[in-house]
Amino acid sequence: MRNGLHTGLSIFVALLATSPTNAGHPLHLASRQVVLTYHTNGPSDGVEAALWVSTDGGRTWTSAAVAPHNKAALCYAAPADGQYDFYIVLKNAAGASAETPQAGSKPTATVVVDTVPPLLQIHDASTATTPDGGSTVVFKVSLVEEHLSSSGVRVFYRTNNAAWHDGGAASFAAESLTWTVPPDLGPVADLRVIATDLAGNSASADLHKFPLPAHPPQSADEPPNPTAQPSGASPPAPETQPSAPDTPPAPASTADLRRLRELASRFAGEGQYSLAAARLEDALRLAPQDADVLTDLGNVLFRLSRYQDANARFQAAVQASPDHAGALEGLALVAATEKRYPDAREHLLHLLRVQPASGENWLRYGDIEHQIGNMTQAHDAWEHVLRIPAAPADTRAKAQRRLDYFQPGRSRGQ
Repeated sequence: MRNGLHTGLSIFVALLATSPTNAGHPLHLASRQVVLTYHTNGPSDGVEAALWVSTDGGRTWTSAAVAPHNKAALCYAAPADGQYDFYIVLKNAAGASAETPQAGSKPTATVVVDTVPPLLQIHDASTATTPDGGSTVVFKVSLVEEHLSSSGVRVFYRTNNAAWHDGGAASFAAESLTWTVPPDLGPVADLRVIATDLAGNSASADLHKFPLPAHPPQSADEPPNPTAQPSGASPPAPETQPSAPDTPPAPASTADLRRLRELASRFAGEGQYSLAAARLEDALRLAPQDADVLTDLGNVLFRLSRYQDANARFQAAVQASPDHAGALEGLALVAATEKRYPDAREHLLHLLRVQPASGENWLRYGDIEHQIGNMTQAHDAWEHVLRIPAAPADTRAKAQRRLDYFQPGRSRGQ
């Protein structure tokens, strides 16, 4: 640092609770209001602070508009969830504490803003016996959370509507949670599964009156009933309707599906198609007949070159919604990619009945007729594009180029 100034930081959450300096590790916050406090190693009078923010890992930095929180603190309103690198430059009459940050500059602090709770649904649960004579409960779940806390997922239990007890952590793998049943618990208990992320957001789901396997009588040398959850630290109230293991899961909420589709869209936009497909598979477990989700998944699978799987998803979407334009377009795309041109033509003809004013679809239909060798139909389709007033200029230009190339002088336009 220069000129006797120092940019040590503390992080405050929503102006209310403090967290320690993150010491090189991202701090996860459940608020978009991030308060950065700074201090100097000399008089603070006349010191001005400028805040710079990066959202791409320090490759680019942007001067941030901030509101003063108090004499030595700045309040930054994050526009969205995500990771933010912060860089503070202090200035006084003697100069600045540092130069303006450049690509690769080490941030003063890194914060991950995460205001969205995990998505958790229990679809089924069963018990299993361990080799040592104990037992486990295996929950089949949909669990979506990129930043689970170190404790991750915990299971609480109670009997006879008594106090909740913390039954310990459950391991998560392959869409299953595995929880070891306390040796003296049974034969029936209420179970509450709680998933918590690093920012402290949590979601829960309940199983009422869940049957547990019987255990051998407890030895006199073994400890009594485990300690109950400490007072004042009861588990959060359930956020989903209780569901028994032998009943179908509660209907998926619109918010759950929207969140999963948004996550998938973000991953697809970043080129992470496998992650996008995984999120859409989660969405399908919540809404197996949702034509939009099926179509989204088909499009992602197509980008992964999994054409048969993509075709199956598009077919399922059409079965759920026969005139779904996106699914019909996907079926035509897969068929054309696999050079099944007659099939592609049938799907495009169906699509044109659904969207007769789409210049893009008429252009594709003309291309397919050309591949089959039906030049008259191809020319008619390309000319039809030129007669659609709302057709994009680029689409009209493509149709005109095809007409000029394959049969000069035939194009008529509007």
